[in-house]
Amino acid sequence: MFDKQFIRKEIRTKRKSISDTESLSLGVLLLGNLLPILQNKKNVAIYHAYNGEISLKPTIKYLLDCNINIYQPIAINENRILRFEQILSSDDSPIFVAEDYKIANEIECYNLDLVIMPLVAVDKLGNRIGQGGGYYDSTFATRHADMIFCGVGYEWQVFDQLPVEVHDVKLDFFVSNIQRLDFK
Repeated sequence: MFDKQFIRKEIRTKRKSISDTESLSLGVLLLGNLLPILQNKKNVAIYHAYNGEISLKPTIKYLLDCNINIYQPIAINENRILRFEQILSSDDSPIFVAEDYKIANEIECYNLDLVIMPLVAVDKLGNRIGQGGGYYDSTFATRHADMIFCGVGYEWQVFDQLPVEVHDVKLDFFVSNIQRLDFK
């Protein structure tokens, strides 16, 4: 089995070869596979994809069109705890902000119905390797029972087995441009 750093390097290199056009078209397919999970959700956390990640612009547009409250993660300081700010458009905005940033329309993380998480890799048991900062793992170390965690990515980011650490947040679902995996 490979270690997390090796997997991150390999996947990031492969993602760099994905064009914005390809990422967007595969993001449309991802939305089709994500629709059943989005049903009856009121408060959804979602991030803006970057560096070749599968595009979430179609999903963000869908959520806005359906009047579902969507929140982006905001990282303000070094404590690795994310806060969530409502977004009203699909325009990209930074996750890392200055210490004096004022969050408008914040939601407490325990009030989220669904958290769509970035990942580098996922295995067939729902174990996720994130970007390496530990922000999602720290923020959701204690999770509300009704909250759903869904990782998204390309089909080739699925591994048979990944290295796991005790603090790693496990996913309920993984959705790609090809399929939806249910780990519940």
